[in-house]
Amino acid sequence: MANTLCVETGIMFFSGKRKGVGLVSYLQHIPSRVHVSHVDDAVSMEQTEDKKTQFLFVFLDLETTGLGVDSDITQIACICENQRFNRYILPKKRICRGSSRVTGIKVYKSKMYVNRKHVGTVSLAHGMSDFISYLRRFQKPVVMVAHNGRAFDSKVLLNSLRIVKMEEAFAELVTGFLDTLPLFRALYPDLENHRQQFLAKTLLNEEYASHNAIEDVRMLKQLFHQAKLNHKPVLEPYISLVKDVQDVLGFQLCKKQKLSTFNVLVERNVISCTMAAKMAANGLTYDDLLLKYESDGANGLRTFLTESKGDGKPRVTKIQQILDDILKYFEEQRVELNGMKFFY
Repeated sequence: MANTLCVETGIMFFSGKRKGVGLVSYLQHIPSRVHVSHVDDAVSMEQTEDKKTQFLFVFLDLETTGLGVDSDITQIACICENQRFNRYILPKKRICRGSSRVTGIKVYKSKMYVNRKHVGTVSLAHGMSDFISYLRRFQKPVVMVAHNGRAFDSKVLLNSLRIVKMEEAFAELVTGFLDTLPLFRALYPDLENHRQQFLAKTLLNEEYASHNAIEDVRMLKQLFHQAKLNHKPVLEPYISLVKDVQDVLGFQLCKKQKLSTFNVLVERNVISCTMAAKMAANGLTYDDLLLKYESDGANGLRTFLTESKGDGKPRVTKIQQILDDILKYFEEQRVELNGMKFFY
């Protein structure tokens, strides 16, 4: 008989801060008196109205071209019950040296090699279509389980699905993402680290080919079930809804796009990378500074950068040296040509 845990009415999930836009909370309201039964990879959510919804845990891992949430996927693997999914995807972006060293994945003349062995690849659109078809097999709502999934895998996956316009199809099949990294940290607080390879060696006395996605998901499933989580009411706080992850991803991509507009100021040592990130987090771009300088002059731009946002803190900074460097840059770039102002 399956063990059952009871979750009383409450609000679970995490809260986080987005710099520049204030506190944003991600909440899932759990219905009154929800019972959760865990059987292998299936979780049953049973409400008092005798309506039962089964959720399947699908274990996920990605290998990618880099560490950014906009990295390209090079390998995607899943396992649920006894059904496996594994695809190598030919990336459009260059694989960074660190990623290649860890995964053994390299691309040469549009062919992919894993540890010097050629492997067949598909396009991103083909790979994501196959992935959606794999999820449809289960005919039940899915919770994707990934190690460090909240910070990385969930966002890279959703960004890739966004690129090929398959986000909606995914959201119809998947309820959320469960991140096992903070979960295992909570379960095993005395361990020196919680990398998956270390957990496998410490808890299962097993070594395996880590950073190969199909091997990683196989091991993650073993670790998950070895922890006997059906005995512990600990899963809900580590699950993020798909919509919540999409919102955070959208903010991060927007911030990165805005951040890139400040490259000229960073490259010329006008501002630091940290200051550029702060401006981008506050929703600013280089063009915003340029337009303010053009319309209101040096004093207007200085006021714009220093004025309070309403919480007593300046929009960007009140440090005079930083302000002076920014104003000096714009003043030096302005030239008169036919009575009009141009900036280079």
